[in-house]
Amino acid sequence: AEDLVQLQSRQETMEKEVFLTLQRSALDWLRDELRRRKADQRVQSFDDLLTNLDTALQGPLRETLIESVREQYGAALIDEFQDTDPVQYRIFESLFMGDPPLPLFLVGDPKQAIYGFRGADIFAYLEAREDVDRHFTLQHNWRSDPRLIEAVNRLFGINGHRQPFVFDQIPFQPALAPEKERKALVDDCGGDEPCHIWHIPGDDSGNKPKPQSKTAVGPQLTRAVCAEISRLIRGGGENRVTLGDAPLKPGDIAVLVSSN
Repeated sequence: AEDLVQLQSRQETMEKEVFLTLQRSALDWLRDELRRRKADQRVQSFDDLLTNLDTALQGPLRETLIESVREQYGAALIDEFQDTDPVQYRIFESLFMGDPPLPLFLVGDPKQAIYGFRGADIFAYLEAREDVDRHFTLQHNWRSDPRLIEAVNRLFGINGHRQPFVFDQIPFQPALAPEKERKALVDDCGGDEPCHIWHIPGDDSGNKPKPQSKTAVGPQLTRAVCAEISRLIRGGGENRVTLGDAPLKPGDIAVLVSSN
């Protein structure tokens, strides 16, 4: 019986290895076949534009290509640089950071790169930060209510915390509010403080209290947010919740989520 169990285990291991080998072979074939068919049809995707340029910049005509691009573009400014991936950065580096370097301006917020939007890579950002010799910070936040800016500054600067974003290379830079007229939110029931933090009660059904699971919390958050939006819109209709001189409208409300 013991021999039979060992044989069964070995067979299962071999089946997994065979299956993985077939998957890998299929992926290799698909990659090569897709490349061949695109070449036959003379089509390129957006990713192909990047990977083909990156490949060319590593090839025998590298210097000729770099010289040609630099003749057309004497400087570059890359906005939303936090969305850069390693391939894109390698291209920028080859074209503009060679000898002699050309003016290259990278504008981005590393805190956004943490979330990996549009293929962003936090380590590509950190590498670029090390490579450039001068750093500048935009001090003013022109989009937010001054009291909200103050609340965020206090939250992330609490007790002089050095690493609110894990990496030393991504410090928290307190923002300044510009002297600009803002429409004030007035909420006679819910309070008009600019920053609210909602706490989800823990799960105390067992012997030891513990945080609730993500699955359990999701529907609660959805109901709570919907109820708050409903309250605000109802208050706007009754002229109890106003933004500036006008009642609050549905179009004044936005909900930020991680997907969809």
